[in-house]
Amino acid sequence: AYYKIMESMDEVQWTAIQRASDVREKTAALNGGNRSICFDVENNYRISSLELLKETNPSQMLRQEPLIVSSDISTLLSMLSQDLRGELIKHTDKLSEVALDKGRHPHAWVDGQRIFLAGPQRLVDQEEINTVVQKLGGFGSDNRAGLERQLHRISAMRNRDNKILGLTMRVGRHVSGNTGMIADLLFSDPTKSILFLGEPGSGKTTVVREATR
Repeated sequence: AYYKIMESMDEVQWTAIQRASDVREKTAALNGGNRSICFDVENNYRISSLELLKETNPSQMLRQEPLIVSSDISTLLSMLSQDLRGELIKHTDKLSEVALDKGRHPHAWVDGQRIFLAGPQRLVDQEEINTVVQKLGGFGSDNRAGLERQLHRISAMRNRDNKILGLTMRVGRHVSGNTGMIADLLFSDPTKSILFLGEPGSGKTTVVREATR
């Protein structure tokens, strides 16, 4: 079979395959044996060898955009008191959530760990919660609110008298360029559906939002 394949190719094709094989060998050695793949647009987004397609038909390579993570976290932090902002500004890259509960220590989740803010004597009072609520402009029937043109989400906890006693502020981040990994599913057959499964915060909505864009 090997010799039949060789006979079916001309010298240009065979030289291209040899160059691709050489590049793959060197790349795999640097990447612990891992191979790089891409999607062949001309062939119904079929998974192909990155090195081979680059040598034989580079115009049909699906270009993968670099992953870019962006979030305007300054707007969210501006809703908090100055002492909390001063501590959180050091953790903006890894910050995922801030919790304000009346009578309790304010805390945040940073890189998967909870940290308490502004010292052990610092407690959240009703005035602090009311100030944030006033800046938000109110909550919907599901006790959730958002910031205009941003992905941050704030959830409210109410007592029996419908008074807000706690706030959870979740940082929203936009990640662009993350749909290249499912390009074959998105473009090969438009009649099929895709079901995304994952834990909360794993990026399901992020991928769907980027795919629709």
